[in-house]
Amino acid sequence: MSENTYTIWICECCLFTLANGECCADEHEYEPLGGYSAREITLGLSRDEHSEHCDPDDDCDCEQISYSTSSCDACGDWHHGTRHAATAWESE
Repeated sequence: MSENTYTIWICECCLFTLANGECCADEHEYEPLGGYSAREITLGLSRDEHSEHCDPDDDCDCEQISYSTSSCDACGDWHHGTRHAATAWESE
């Protein structure tokens, strides 16, 4: 069985849910992580997805978009703001 990975960009509430198991705010109207389970997503980019100019073993800027107008890939929240890189895993 092989696994495919791809990058998704998640909002802070999904980030907090993935990292800590709890959402950032009670008024968040979207289901954190939506159709994903924690087994299917890991925080950050895969090593191959990092910019050629950064060291993935050190802090880098390519795992965060400081302001995005796109919806969260995990829950669909359309509110503008910071998006964080996560890697989604699919088994074939």
